[in-house]
Amino acid sequence: MYIVSARALASFRWRPLSSNVRPQMTDSAERYIHFSCCLEWLNECWSLLQTLKGEPSNPLRGPAFRFALVLYGKPYRESRGTSIRKHRLDNSFVPVELQSLHSEVLNQRDQLHAHSDLTVMDALLTVHRFEEKQYALMIRNHIDQTALLSRLDEIISLVEATLDRMYAEAKKLEAGLRAAEA
Repeated sequence: MYIVSARALASFRWRPLSSNVRPQMTDSAERYIHFSCCLEWLNECWSLLQTLKGEPSNPLRGPAFRFALVLYGKPYRESRGTSIRKHRLDNSFVPVELQSLHSEVLNQRDQLHAHSDLTVMDALLTVHRFEEKQYALMIRNHIDQTALLSRLDEIISLVEATLDRMYAEAKKLEAGLRAAEA
């Protein structure tokens, strides 16, 4: 076992292995890695949502909820690979009866939490001069970024149902990897 000081660790820079040292990634290996990461992100989202459910007066409830929505959306948005150019988790893991909630969560994630869409703000800017000074006045929508928090139990059910379906698929992917290695 090596013990590394915090100072040494802070100065350490991770460098990717050169292409002549790294074995070539197969499509099936890259799909498996991406799928495993998707499971990890959704499990982290689920854990965070469960914590929020148990701690309704936590002062970090709003920011933590917003981060949970970002985690939920990660699997469904583009992830670049080396063997396969773009990865994205298929919506088929989301039960049909929860598709509309899934879409609503992803829209909020994309427009409010992971990105800042100005179109949602519907902002207006006017510039005025008064007594030789210039003033900029901005008017925009107030957006409740935690509006979906009132549907916490539904979102937890969405994550759980998705994870259940994904674990069944993970077993198939693992069996495929073992068969390819044998």
